[in-house]
Amino acid sequence: MAGISANSLFHFTKYENLMGILTHDFYPRYCVEEYADSAGNFHKMAFPMVCFCDIPLAHISEHMSTYGEYGLGMTKQWAIANRLNPVLYVEKTSWVSEKLDHILAGNWESVNALPITQFLEERDSAVALYMHTKSYDGVQERNGVRIRKCFYDEREWRYVPRISRLDGHELHLTGDNLAPDILEAKNDLLKAHKIGFEPKDIQYIIIGKEAERLQVIESIEAIKSAKYDSSQVKLLSSKIVSAEQIEGDI
Repeated sequence: MAGISANSLFHFTKYENLMGILTHDFYPRYCVEEYADSAGNFHKMAFPMVCFCDIPLAHISEHMSTYGEYGLGMTKQWAIANRLNPVLYVEKTSWVSEKLDHILAGNWESVNALPITQFLEERDSAVALYMHTKSYDGVQERNGVRIRKCFYDEREWRYVPRISRLDGHELHLTGDNLAPDILEAKNDLLKAHKIGFEPKDIQYIIIGKEAERLQVIESIEAIKSAKYDSSQVKLLSSKIVSAEQIEGDI
């Protein structure tokens, strides 16, 4: 019997971002998410991350329609070696949600009066836990449109840099710090915390259209020939699959 989980973890994006990943590896970026606490209050926070989904290729079309038709399918061995973890999905009315609120709020109160250099390790642990937590469902904004979504369907795994401070400040961002220019400046600081990969770590390179295959192969040759030998470049090129192929096989 086939398993529900995939053998790969997929990261989807736009064409230019795929080329950027193949050139520079995965850079974490701040992602703004809306959280509902157990009292029904909504809060916006941004955490640095790289997101992947654990969805079999045959069921990936809806996910691509949201996040982009270009991406990489990475082996789970690579993900585990780089300490990625599935997120904890929380229903906002549940007991777990209540306890998470208590942990986070209690931690905030206990250290709120301290200067940043004296923040306790427990505070960082609470933030790290929150960075790997996501609402079971909620509202997602894409291209200025807000839609209701069941996030649990995404089966997300997440890479979060193993640091507690960035440029001497808290890793998570709230309030005025969610402005696009501030997020972009913080994203530049995250480039030192990228995660790399080798050709063996990639199971799929996903492109939008079959007609783009030759262009992408040529781009891979131009990007990777300085780092990999010709056999490794050919190996990467052999892993290309188009969204059109995936749609045709469903």
